[in-house]
Amino acid sequence: MVGRRIRAWHFPAVVAFTAVCAWYVFHVGERPPGVTYFDIAVHEAGHVAFAVFGRRVMLAMGDGAQVLFPLCLALFQLGRQRDLVAGAALLAWAGEAAGDAANYIGDAPFSRYTLIGGTTGDWTRFFADAHRPELAIPVANAVRILAVGLMLSAVAIAIYGSARETLRARARSAPYDSGEVSAEPSRTGSYLAPWQSEPPVRIRPRRSATAP
Repeated sequence: MVGRRIRAWHFPAVVAFTAVCAWYVFHVGERPPGVTYFDIAVHEAGHVAFAVFGRRVMLAMGDGAQVLFPLCLALFQLGRQRDLVAGAALLAWAGEAAGDAANYIGDAPFSRYTLIGGTTGDWTRFFADAHRPELAIPVANAVRILAVGLMLSAVAIAIYGSARETLRARARSAPYDSGEVSAEPSRTGSYLAPWQSEPPVRIRPRRSATAP
């Protein structure tokens, strides 16, 4: 369960983050500035972690890890922690990573992107090793659809979470709005709403009047 308080601006912030990610990867064709180094770190870690499985797996799992890492975190936050804010934000990151991967996969036949160190792109080498460069565009389109689906899921969860928090806030304020308060004052002298309760109090036994 979520151990922090959900604020009213959290869900709109997730939607805004998703929109920025979508604009960068689909329109500009680059990673968002604030996410770039996270993507690169996970990408390179994926190459290292999967290098033992052969050259092709190593080449593919740079972008593969870049997508799977935030996606697995998102599923953990949504399924285990029930944290809609973190889960939606991580889904948006996974969608950004998939959109970025789609850009590089689609660029494999052309090698237009400038890479770190000036090396040949992972997907250029991948499809060259497979002798199937014509598959680059169809694979890129499929990954781009995945990216769109992840981002739309992030937005949908954020909208649902925002609506749920709004309904909860109204339910909490309803007794005050309707004037429904307890007729009995609390120990502090204030009147309680029907849904409020006081902590238990330890009752000590009274002394006998005849006690010395």
